[in-house]
Amino acid sequence: MASCTALGCGKSDASDPACFDGPPTAPLLSDYTSDGSGAPSRELAAGPVTIDLEACDHALWFGWLPFGSAWVLVHPDGDTCELWLGGETENPMYDGNPRQYCRLRRDGCDATLTIGDGGPARLASGGCVDL
Repeated sequence: MASCTALGCGKSDASDPACFDGPPTAPLLSDYTSDGSGAPSRELAAGPVTIDLEACDHALWFGWLPFGSAWVLVHPDGDTCELWLGGETENPMYDGNPRQYCRLRRDGCDATLTIGDGGPARLASGGCVDL
């Protein structure tokens, strides 16, 4: 199990090096399209949102915000959980593509995102790469 952090001796936060193996290789956009297929929708709102990486329930979290939108696609992949993150702040030209990709260990880890008044959703972790 991952080491204990500020979250206590329960789960580690995704920023803890115990939750990732270094920055992932940026995937192809076609991987995002196939990973999102059939994902059930969940509501995403401004404020802190915690995603249980152990469960890594396949879902698309989406929310309209006061100044844009934010979304997170959660996709299980064996012992890891993939997060595709995107959204925009008042950008009518936004193409809907992800802005960040994270590949994190599932065992003993959570990902906590703080969603503001505009997007995109972002996660501060060494297990993430900008797209």
